[in-house]
Amino acid sequence: MTNATPPQLRNFWQPRYWGLWAGIGLLKLTARLPVSWQLKIGRRVGRFLHFGSRKRRHYARVNIRLCFPELDEGQVDRLVLRHFESIGMSVIEMGLAWFTDPVHLRERTHVKGLEHFRAAQQSGRGILLYTGHFTTLESAGPRLQVLCSNLHAVYRQIKNPLIDALFMYGRQLTAAVIPKDNTRGMIRTLRKGEIVWYAPDQAYGGKLSELLNFFGQPAMTTVATSQLARMSQAVVMPFFPSRTDDDGQWLLEFGAPLEGFPSDDAGADTERLVGLLEEHIRKYPEQYYWIHKRFKGRPEPHDNPYGD
Repeated sequence: MTNATPPQLRNFWQPRYWGLWAGIGLLKLTARLPVSWQLKIGRRVGRFLHFGSRKRRHYARVNIRLCFPELDEGQVDRLVLRHFESIGMSVIEMGLAWFTDPVHLRERTHVKGLEHFRAAQQSGRGILLYTGHFTTLESAGPRLQVLCSNLHAVYRQIKNPLIDALFMYGRQLTAAVIPKDNTRGMIRTLRKGEIVWYAPDQAYGGKLSELLNFFGQPAMTTVATSQLARMSQAVVMPFFPSRTDDDGQWLLEFGAPLEGFPSDDAGADTERLVGLLEEHIRKYPEQYYWIHKRFKGRPEPHDNPYGD
């Protein structure tokens, strides 16, 4: 790994990007600090984002209220704050993943279910790693790379071009990148016996979508995972990266390959996957990305819970 600025990032020299460049420089400096300092800074960054991101704070609060109706208002507010602190820590961890030797991350990483992953590798079939959008997602790449050299990550373009280029740079350090709408590319990769890291859990209104429950609430959900598995004959395996404490310890958790997947019912297959995702979210609720509008685009009579 090199800390040299890649050519695609050198194109963003205009003044409107200077603030972002200053932030990138701070990330590089923070990556040199002790772990305890890094995470304290991350939590402070998260608290700043919580204070300054009124819209995202609103989305998170609505999502958490819907998904955890047993929580009172005080508990919801505390979970929202913990979520933003987790986002802040993820920013610092991305800097570590992008600008430091991956060995430092691997030393703080534990793996559960590795026997499932190794058995799937030995089968010679492609592996579709099913996951969700967690604050630990971006910095999991260097930790996962040590286990496999043929990793591909599905990528969604970000509107800000400098941030998009930075994320592309960071992901390409550990994985080849496949655009999220390149279904054929995913299938070809899986048919070659390689690994695709896939997070299809955000709201989706395309042709391959159905109104399925997420924490008991109707949500537009893609059922494409079932189709991908059928067309590629790949093994589908749950994979969830987690931050297990406030001291920088990590867990990579591989579930057993899903038996009888896919079935003849793509909706039932997807409900099965969503159930696994919900189970993991309940373990680390602050680490799931609640700031997205998960319940947008629902057909009538379902309302828009965000009020915008």
